[in-house]
Amino acid sequence: MRFHPRTLTLADSGFQGLQKLHANTALPAKHSKKAPLDQADKDLNHLISSERVPVENIIRRIMVFRIMGERYRNRRKRFGLRLHLIAGFVNAELCRRSIADPRAVHAYPSIHPAIMDCPHAPPRDRIAPCYRP
Repeated sequence: MRFHPRTLTLADSGFQGLQKLHANTALPAKHSKKAPLDQADKDLNHLISSERVPVENIIRRIMVFRIMGERYRNRRKRFGLRLHLIAGFVNAELCRRSIADPRAVHAYPSIHPAIMDCPHAPPRDRIAPCYRP
């Protein structure tokens, strides 16, 4: 994976090595028997996971399409084309829903300020601006 150096990446614990490759990454804190999490770390984990919920919901919408949810058995060079096509379908559905119901939750999350104040967060000047359509 390649990320722009200024892009903040909110990842779950499955991406533990990502901080070595991309310094601008926020991962949830881990606990052990000898070092349980304090309340500040628990709150930070809750904030990171709540910011990731819309992303996980979009991934779920993409996986509803059978070609993406199962093993890909077609030509490898057309995978990107098909992924972009399905992402276009999902985006069109999101846009249609947001126009029909303006109170609907927007699919693009904004980063909670408490995530940026944690000791594991990158400096504020390294965060890419978030543009909403």
